[in-house]
Amino acid sequence: MCIRDRSVTVGVTITIPPMATDEVLADTKLITAVSRLTSLIFDVVTDTTYVNVRPGVALEPNRQGSGKPDEYVHYTHTLSNGTNYTDTFTLEAASAMHWEVSVASPIALGPGITQTVPVTVRVPAGAFSGTVDTEIVTVTSSLDPQVYDTVVNSTTVERVVDVAVSGFAPSAMGWCFPPEELPYEWSVGFSVKNQGNWADTFTLIPHSDRGLVLTTSLSAPSFMGGAGWQPGDSRELTLTLASGGAMDVWVYMWVTGTTAVQDTVYLTATSQADTTVSDGDFFINCIHCEVDIELSPPVTQTVFLEQVITYTHIATYTGDWAGSVKFSAQAQSGWKTKVFPSSQVMQPGDVITVRVRLEIPLEDVNEVGQVTISAQTLEHCID
Repeated sequence: MCIRDRSVTVGVTITIPPMATDEVLADTKLITAVSRLTSLIFDVVTDTTYVNVRPGVALEPNRQGSGKPDEYVHYTHTLSNGTNYTDTFTLEAASAMHWEVSVASPIALGPGITQTVPVTVRVPAGAFSGTVDTEIVTVTSSLDPQVYDTVVNSTTVERVVDVAVSGFAPSAMGWCFPPEELPYEWSVGFSVKNQGNWADTFTLIPHSDRGLVLTTSLSAPSFMGGAGWQPGDSRELTLTLASGGAMDVWVYMWVTGTTAVQDTVYLTATSQADTTVSDGDFFINCIHCEVDIELSPPVTQTVFLEQVITYTHIATYTGDWAGSVKFSAQAQSGWKTKVFPSSQVMQPGDVITVRVRLEIPLEDVNEVGQVTISAQTLEHCID
């Protein structure tokens, strides 16, 4: 008798008949419990008895490997069923540093059969060079959980050498430098970042298409709050950065000529750990040049019972080297504007027509509104 929410232990005795020691037997018994109140309430368990079955398993060998961050490292091991009966093995993998490790499981093998088992380890992004992780793979017999074997894999993070250079000052490409008393200096700023997974030293070399005298410095110019060029600064510069570290580098240009010329200034950073790895950026400048745009004429117009009106203006490019111009319009709240064209690449002396379409709400009767038309060069001249 079983009381509600209580359980009892039921013993089952299996009598094994006499048999040879080299004879293997697997016997399955179904044990059924049925309620005396109704035969509709029952449950069944299965008891399996193995006779002369000697579980055994082997997993080998231990392995070593390496990979770069965010790469997968693949290992292969040999799984052997050392028992005299078919067994199903459970495999589990664990990483000492909690890296991602995968292994196929479960695997069923006949007696004496071997099979290759692949194990995949993912090196995490951002892992530092030289980091070593240990992965343990455990295989367990389903015939006897006390029968198991392990292999140990060792994965080392390989070194990644990488660098990124990006210009940040001036804030736009194509600055022009108007004439000043000679000689004078201008500067452009670059950010150099170590994108490798270990500290590295980089050689920084500037270059000018027009052969300007260049100096590389870690000191920002005075208009950026720095001390500017220093007497100890030289053309080339070496810079040591930790993994992920970045620093601003300034290239000073020494202007001595009076002719208006376009020049491109480059900065290249090359790793000393691997000289095949480098990166660079550039700025296009115009020495003794100016860019400017004139927009005319101002227009006053009256509309009656109309919702749309178009203004026409003339844009004259008065710069002495090619530039890009952005056109825009702004009106009072509720009035919509659209400009044609919105932008245009213009050469010295170019003249184009700029049209502004203005939509006026019907409810704005007897209103006087103002529309501001703007033409802005995307290249900037330093005053």
